[in-house]
Amino acid sequence: MKNQSEISDQDLCRLISAGREDAFKELFNRYFNSLFHFAFRRIHDESTVRDLIQDTFLKVWIARADLDPNRSLKSYLFTITNNLIIDHFRKTSNHFLDYEDFSDSVSFTTHSLEQIPSTDLTDKIREIINKQPDSIKTIFFLSKQEGYKNQEIAEILGISVKTVEARMTKLIKIIRENLTKGFS
Repeated sequence: MKNQSEISDQDLCRLISAGREDAFKELFNRYFNSLFHFAFRRIHDESTVRDLIQDTFLKVWIARADLDPNRSLKSYLFTITNNLIIDHFRKTSNHFLDYEDFSDSVSFTTHSLEQIPSTDLTDKIREIINKQPDSIKTIFFLSKQEGYKNQEIAEILGISVKTVEARMTKLIKIIRENLTKGFS
């Protein structure tokens, strides 16, 4: 196999799909640290983070025959890791999403806030977000929970900044519409 810097993610994906363990090891070496730091920023427990990253790579290996070399391998890894982080918080916390995470994105009138207990609002927002596709949930998580800027999110997920902005705008619109309908 070529030197690490010489092989593209696309070629690496093809080799992994073919069952090449050396390619899988290369994938692990290439992305372990960035996935670890990504998860550790949220979880702050090295043992748990290592387990989640191990689960990420295990999922990739199990699904190796279905890997699509035309899709971003980096985005795929970060999406799996993000979903595992979300699952971890669902299992360990009742307060995964707090209302404060939305205060800079979703504008509410003072009148509507007075009528809605904050726990109901938090639950409603969490429910709305959880119904969205993973592509939107991942961007939301990276932005609001992790504090990444749109440019950084675009780089992590292998998409354009415009796509990041469009998906966040769509989510905010969906949240506003649902809250307006649900609490008017």
